[in-house]
Amino acid sequence: MSQIQSPESDMQNSSATNLISVSNLSQHFPIYRGVLRRKVGVVKAVDNVSLTAAAGETIGLVGESGCGKSTLGRSIIRLYDPTSGTVKLDGTDITHLEGNELRKIRPQMQMIFQDPQACLNPRMTVGSIISEPLDEQGDEQGDEQGDEQGSEPGHRQKAKRYNKKSQKRARVEELLDAVGLNSAYANRYPHEFSGGQRQRIGIARALALQPKLIVCDEPIAALDVSIQAQVVNLLQELQQQHGFTYLFISHDLSMVRHIADTIAVMYLGKIVELATRNQLYEQPRHPYTQALLSALPVPDPAVEATRERILLTGDVPSPLNPPSGCNFCTRCPQATDICHQVEPEWKTLDDGRHIACHQVE
Repeated sequence: MSQIQSPESDMQNSSATNLISVSNLSQHFPIYRGVLRRKVGVVKAVDNVSLTAAAGETIGLVGESGCGKSTLGRSIIRLYDPTSGTVKLDGTDITHLEGNELRKIRPQMQMIFQDPQACLNPRMTVGSIISEPLDEQGDEQGDEQGDEQGSEPGHRQKAKRYNKKSQKRARVEELLDAVGLNSAYANRYPHEFSGGQRQRIGIARALALQPKLIVCDEPIAALDVSIQAQVVNLLQELQQQHGFTYLFISHDLSMVRHIADTIAVMYLGKIVELATRNQLYEQPRHPYTQALLSALPVPDPAVEATRERILLTGDVPSPLNPPSGCNFCTRCPQATDICHQVEPEWKTLDDGRHIACHQVE
């Protein structure tokens, strides 16, 4: 199970056995105004988040829009430079890597974006889109052709590439087949495909370099319900075959329950509860988690009619000016004075889950 750990020493001990270890990660965006561009505030998109994940595990990340889910995913794979905290991938600290050092790590981390149409270049064929990572990164072993031309032993001018068109074409066909698409589609353009097919193309591009970690940023949000199930089943099949680790970001709590091993609930830049799938859905403990799950529709009309809904009042506070104490205190139906005054600490309950709430007892 993935863990949220408050003591930094525990996080360091666990990093040796986990593929991804995130410790006290924060991503703050400064706000500038005026002609002189003076700093007037900071948006705390991600605030002091820690988690770990083992190889082959899927972490589900859920929460309302604007809570920082996508920002957390992008910060973990270094699309954003974190404000503070550390990110370790397979034991290597990648938090402050730059230039060629970061470039060497890139093949191990890939992302599947939310909009399958916007993330594909409309002027490139499918084959070119999928093979582009091969051209940019290639194999870590180096350029064989460079060695043949008399380079020094062990010296690599560029990453090994699929120099022959036949090799590249075979790899593209292999990836298209892996995601359930006809290899003949390599010469077509993105506008010739449906939304589900475009998402499969995006998945094939993410798989091109055989990464260890894949951040799935709401990969099914723009798809029809029937296509959503196909894409999720495809992701599970690929995980079983290759042992990928997923960070699966989604608003669809039912789908997260289907694919995730561990689920983290995020609110206003902080993770408020993290538990196994069965723990979270069978007995949610945090008031925010309870409110989210109460909104899930139930197939049985009789049960739905008698079920109690938890309606949250008010709007989500601005991350530019979060409330004091608990971030959720302004909307929580169980909040007391201490909730407005003191930020809750992480607690490990008897069942092993992690939670930040004064009222959990």
